Amino acid sequence: MKIKIIFGAVIIAVGLLLAVGPQTIFTACKGRLNDVREAGFKELLSIVEQEGIENVTQTVKEKGITGLQKEKGITIILREIPMRCHWGARIEMGIGAMIALLGLAIIIFGSAKTALGLTISAGFSGIISLLIPTNILIGVCGAASMHCRTHFAPAVTSLSILLIIVCALYVFILAKAKKD
Repeated sequence: MKIKIIFGAVIIAVGLLLAVGPQTIFTACKGRLNDVREAGFKELLSIVEQEGIENVTQTVKEKGITGLQKEKGITIILREIPMRCHWGARIEMGIGAMIALLGLAIIIFGSAKTALGLTISAGFSGIISLLIPTNILIGVCGAASMHCRTHFAPAVTSLSILLIIVCALYVFILAKAKKD
């Protein structure tokens, strides 16, 4: 009975860290990509080619996009979109919450078979969590110095591996106990 509480508590702790950590402790990038839409893309590229990115950036800083549009007489539509590591962090919130609830269910429900199924589910959720910061599912920014590469991805990877090991160990213990 005590071992079930210990393993359930560890699974809850890892799940909560995966749920809350990407938003607080080991955050993903806060940056956003500027996405140029519609007719403005070609015009903006031609302005950048003619005047250089520094001049365009300075004009945008001084006058804003509206000022650049008025100055050049073109339509530029910009919108900011979150970077992909932002979405990875959001997904980790959901997966982490689910893992924490699975850990709670392991503690609450008494049957060894139920605990076995819930532990296997938590382990599979850990595998999904492990794949989030890789390019297999979502990925992180390309630059090695980005915060998501130095903080978010290593922390999520470490916690996910820890969860998978804990779940595998508990499955082994439950399977061995079932034979006895």
